[in-house]
Amino acid sequence: MKKTTRVLALLLCVCLMLSFAACKKDTPAKENKNETPNDEQNNMPVAPDTPDGPYVPVDPNTPVDPNTPADPNTPSTPGTPTTPEKPAEVVRSTAYDTRVTADEVVLHNGIKTGMSFETVAAVTGYTGTKPTDTYFSFTVDGILYSFDQSNGTAFLNYINVGEEATSASIFRDIKIGDHITDVFKKIPARDTELKKWAIQGIYGYEKDDPKGYADLQFIALSYYQLMIITKDTTTKIIFSRVGTNVKWVEISHNYENMPFPDTGTIK
Repeated sequence: MKKTTRVLALLLCVCLMLSFAACKKDTPAKENKNETPNDEQNNMPVAPDTPDGPYVPVDPNTPVDPNTPADPNTPSTPGTPTTPEKPAEVVRSTAYDTRVTADEVVLHNGIKTGMSFETVAAVTGYTGTKPTDTYFSFTVDGILYSFDQSNGTAFLNYINVGEEATSASIFRDIKIGDHITDVFKKIPARDTELKKWAIQGIYGYEKDDPKGYADLQFIALSYYQLMIITKDTTTKIIFSRVGTNVKWVEISHNYENMPFPDTGTIK
């Protein structure tokens, strides 16, 4: 009897243990409130990658290394000083069958109309002070430089290469003393017969021709003047009465609107 009772008690314990184990297996695990569900993780925004690689957040408090090269795409700070003006490149065309262009109208020293007083003074070595007059000029090595500062900034609006400036040259190496036939050889002149009764068209057909214009006139029944016009300048080459050689040269900027100094009379 006692043996039977022990067997039954043992079976009862085994059943209780199996029942407890089954209940524990069916109970769901406790939810972790700090854990983000997969659906929410999938919907979170992700920083885009850059063309140079994966996106890396930058701490705004991180100091900038002054030795780090600047980004070329970053706009420059307003007020940055610009490169100082330099003398123009001296262009000496040998294509004498083409019309004279504005880029060619440069003196042998790199000076052209439209330059500032400071640049012209530096190139020529002029050490005088800049006058306050609206129009003023100075002469160096036989060349007169005239300025207009009516708009507040003095710019070169007129050049007179005098007969003393024998070492100076203008476009295509035309110099003081050159004969008129030699000048004609350096431009596409179509009418080179000297006449005393008409304005001769040298090239082009009207003064506002965008490709350039040149004509020859017999002034005051006394001397010849060759006028060459580009989009920016008007050049007057005056020839002597005796010998018909280059006597002086005048170069003006925006000719119609600019005053010119008195150039004297032809001898």
